[in-house]
Amino acid sequence: MKTNIKKISIKSINISDEVLYDKMTDYYSLTIINVIGDTFKNGITRPLPSLIFLNIESNKLENTILKFSLIEKISNLKIEGSFIYLENDLSIDNNKLSYLKVNALNYPDFSNFEILSTVDFNFNDNFLKDSVQNVSTIPSLDSMLIRNTIPLEFNFNLCPNVKRLLVQGPLSKPRNPTENFNVDGNFPLLLAENTYFTIYNSTFNNVPSNLKRGINSLTMIYETIFLNSTLPKFTGSGFTFIYPNNNIIGTIDESWCETHLSVRNNELEGSIPSCFTCYFKDNETYLNGDVLSMFDRFLGNKFTNYDKTIECTTFEPVVTIDKSNGKNNEIILSGKDIGFNYKSWLYNDKVMNLTKTNKVGKSYTLSIDEDLSLLDFIPIHFIYPNNQTLFFPIKDKLFTISSVTSKVDNNNNLFLIQGSLFSTYKGYIKQLVQIQGIDCKINFEDFFHIDCITNQAIPIVESKFKKLTINSGSFSKSVLINITDGAINQKNCMNDCNGANGICNLYLGNCICNEYQWLGEDCSIPYHYISSVDVPTTPNGVSSFSGNFGDKHTNLSITIGNLPCDPIILISTNIITCKEPIGSGTKLAIITQNGVNASIIYNYYQAYKQCPSNCSNHGICNNQTGECKCNSLYKGFDCSILIDNGGGGLPTNSTVNENTGGTDISNQDTQFKIYFKSLVEVDFNGNPIIEYKLLDNWKSIKTNDKFIYKLTQKLNNTQCEIISNIEEIQQIDGKQFTFANLNFRLDQGSIKFSLNIVNYTYQNNLNTLRLDLISSVEQINYKDNECNEKEISIDTNNNNNNNNNLSSFNYIKISKNNKILNGRFINKVVSDGKVTFLSTTIKNDSNSIIISLNLPHCINECIIDPDFSLLVDMKSYESCSNENKREAWFLPVVIVIPTISLALLVILIFILYKRSTVLKIQIHKLKRINKKT
Repeated sequence: MKTNIKKISIKSINISDEVLYDKMTDYYSLTIINVIGDTFKNGITRPLPSLIFLNIESNKLENTILKFSLIEKISNLKIEGSFIYLENDLSIDNNKLSYLKVNALNYPDFSNFEILSTVDFNFNDNFLKDSVQNVSTIPSLDSMLIRNTIPLEFNFNLCPNVKRLLVQGPLSKPRNPTENFNVDGNFPLLLAENTYFTIYNSTFNNVPSNLKRGINSLTMIYETIFLNSTLPKFTGSGFTFIYPNNNIIGTIDESWCETHLSVRNNELEGSIPSCFTCYFKDNETYLNGDVLSMFDRFLGNKFTNYDKTIECTTFEPVVTIDKSNGKNNEIILSGKDIGFNYKSWLYNDKVMNLTKTNKVGKSYTLSIDEDLSLLDFIPIHFIYPNNQTLFFPIKDKLFTISSVTSKVDNNNNLFLIQGSLFSTYKGYIKQLVQIQGIDCKINFEDFFHIDCITNQAIPIVESKFKKLTINSGSFSKSVLINITDGAINQKNCMNDCNGANGICNLYLGNCICNEYQWLGEDCSIPYHYISSVDVPTTPNGVSSFSGNFGDKHTNLSITIGNLPCDPIILISTNIITCKEPIGSGTKLAIITQNGVNASIIYNYYQAYKQCPSNCSNHGICNNQTGECKCNSLYKGFDCSILIDNGGGGLPTNSTVNENTGGTDISNQDTQFKIYFKSLVEVDFNGNPIIEYKLLDNWKSIKTNDKFIYKLTQKLNNTQCEIISNIEEIQQIDGKQFTFANLNFRLDQGSIKFSLNIVNYTYQNNLNTLRLDLISSVEQINYKDNECNEKEISIDTNNNNNNNNNLSSFNYIKISKNNKILNGRFINKVVSDGKVTFLSTTIKNDSNSIIISLNLPHCINECIIDPDFSLLVDMKSYESCSNENKREAWFLPVVIVIPTISLALLVILIFILYKRSTVLKIQIHKLKRINKKT
C-alpha cells in the first residue's frame, strides 16, 4: 500500500507483531514507546524491515538477546527502557548500522561493522565487565559514549579513528596493564592520540598530567573526585585539557603553558602563568564552545592575578624561515607567551594560514601569499596581547644607520639613532652601542630606532668626529658623527661605503675606506694582490698573473724586473696577461693600478736545467728537471755520498712529536728534529705584522691508519685552522707522487708531511704569509764512537740569484757524525690551485737552521713539497779512527711534504740568492726532548 506517510510514532497502545516486522507503507522512521500487549514478550525475534530510524522504548525487552542479524537493515537504532544482551551473529559486513544507542548488559564484537560511527551505551550493575575489551574491535568511530554505574576496566588501545569519547562513571585498575599504562587510580585509559575525550562522575588518585595526546585532542574531566587534588606539573602532550568543577587545589605550573588549559570552578590559588594572563582580553572560544575564552577558563578560583587589566610584559615572539620543505612562503613563529590563537596574527591585514602546530603555545608554522626570498624583513601585527606591529628580519643582512642626533644634557650625551634591521624589540637581538669606546646605555630599541645615553666623558681625539659603533647580533657597523649638542648627522654616504669596506662620516657624507683594503669614493675598489704567475715556455710569450684585481684598473702597468710587460692583453677581476719582456733568472714583477703596487717573484722559464755538482760524476743528470739519478753505490741529491748495501749498522727510529708538530729522527749517536716554529703575516716590505707561535699548541686526532698522524690547532682569536698530517710510506716499491707538474717516487720508510692552513684572513690585502721551519741536530751519548765529536756541516747547493731557474729542485745537506740529512724541495708552490715560484730564506740560530718559506698572497690554499733522506757517508766513516768500526750502512728515511688545502710544507726548504755555501756550526750538547709514540 502506497501512502505519503514517512514517520510513524506509536505510544502506549496494544499493537500486533505485524506492525513491527511487516512494513506496510513507505515510512522510513518508526518510534514505539511503552506499547501494551505481548509484542516484546520474547524480545525481537524476527528480522526487522529496512528503516533509517527505529526507536524503541519498552521495559518488556529486559534481559533479552538482540541478534545483529535481525537489525542488519536498520541504519539508526535506539533501544531504551530495558537492559539487553547484544549478539553479533553476522558472518560478513553486510549491515547498514551507523548509529546504535542501547542499555546494554555486554559490549559485543563490532569487527565487521565498517560503517558504524557512533555508539552510545548505558551499563548497569549486571554488565559483563570482561566484554568491555570488545570496544577495540570497532574499525571506525566518530563518537563513543559510555555511561556506567560500576567501575569498568579499560585495558585496551582504542581504535585510532575514535574522534570523540565520553565516559560517565567510575573506572577501575586493569588486571594486566600494558607498558606505560596508567594504573593505581591514575588515568586508567589508553586513548587514541587525537581523541576528544570526556569523563565525569569518576574517581582518580591524581589529576591527570602525563597523558600523551595529539595536538588535535581534547581531554575533559569534570565532577570527578581526585584523592590527591593538587594540580601537578604537566609532563604529557596534547592540545586541550578541560578540568572544571573538580575541587582541584594548588597552583598552576608554567609547564601547562603548552596546553589549552581550562580549570573553571576549582580551588586553585596563586598566580596564573603569564602565558594565559597575557590573553585575558581575547574572547575567542574553540571547539563549539567546549573551550571557553581565556579569561573564563580560570573563573571561580582564588587566583591573585585574575584581572584583565594586567599589562603583558613577557611577550617575546621569534620568527624564522621554514626551509624544511623547500618552500619560500612559510615561517615558524615561536617564542615566549606567544599565545594560542593564530587568527590574531596578521600579515598585510590578513590572517596567515596555519600549516602546522609544532608545539601548543610555543611554536607554529604559518604561510603567507608572498615569496619571502624577496623580502629583508616581515611585519606581523599581533592583535593580542598589546595590539602592536613587530618587524622581523628574515635574512642575515647588515643593519643600516641613516641618522644620529646628539643632545647634551647635564654632562650626559643622548643619541637618537635611526636606521633599519635593528632589534625587533628590546632583547630580541643582543645590541651594544659605543661612542669612541665608551658604552652608551640603551634606553629604547626597536627595528628602526635606538636611543642611548653616556654618563661619562667621551675621549678627546684629534678629529672633531667621534666613532659610533653598533654591535647587533653577529653584525657590527661604525660611523663617524659630530657629537656637539644638537648636531644632526644624516648625510648618507655613497652606497653606504659598501658595508664593512669603510666608515661613513654621517655629518659630511663621505667614506673613510679601510686602510690597505679598499679604495674609491664608495670604498668599492679593492687593494689588489697577486696569488700566482704562470710564465711562458717560449721567449716573448704571454705571462698570466692570477689574483684579485677588482673591476677598476686606472693607470694599469706591469713590470718584470725593470722592463715593461706589454702590451697588456687580457684584463679581468682575477686574471691579467701581458707579453713577457726578454730576460732570464729571478726578477720582481709589479702590477700597478689605482695608485697601488702589488708584487710577486717572477722566475723566467729555462728548458735546460743543470744538476747539482754535475752529479759528482757518480750519476746521470736529468736536464729536464735538474735531478740526479745516482749510481748504485752513491746517494744524495748530488750523488756525493758513498754507501754500502751490506745491510750492517743500527736501525733508525722515527717518532712523531705531538708537541712540536714535527718528527724526530735518531740513529745511534745523532738525532735530527724537524718542526714548525711560527706562522707570520708580513707586509709589502717583509716586516712582520703578527706572529702565531705553532709550538706546543697541537691537538692529536686519532685516525684509522696507524701509520698516519693528524695534528690540528687553531690560531688564537681567529677562524684559521692549521692541520698537520704525517704519513709513513709502507709500500715495498715506494709510492709515486705528482707535484707542480713533476713526478717523483718516495721509497719505503719515507715520511710525508703536509700542513693545511685554512681560512686565514689578512689584516692587509698587500700582506703575505711566512712559515718558519726549524731543523736541528743534537748529539745522543753513545759509547765507543769517537766520531761523536765531529762538528755539524751544512751545505746548501743553490744557484745564484740570476740562475735559480737552472734546476727544478733546491737542496740542503746537514752532516753530523757521518750521518747526513739530505733536504730537497721543488722551487714551486701551488697557490690557489696554480703553480708559481717559491721564495725562501735561511739562517742559522745556535744549533739549528731556520728556513722561512715566503709565500704569495694565497687566499684558498698554498702547497709546497720538500723531501729528506738520512744517509751514512761511507767515505767519512772509513776515515774515523774508532777501532771498533762497523760496516757502513744506508738509512732509507725520507721525509716529503706535499700539502692539501692551504697547505704549506715543512722542513729545511729554501732558495738562497747566492752561490753554494758551506756553513760550520759548533753544536753544544742539549737536553733530549721527550717524545710520544
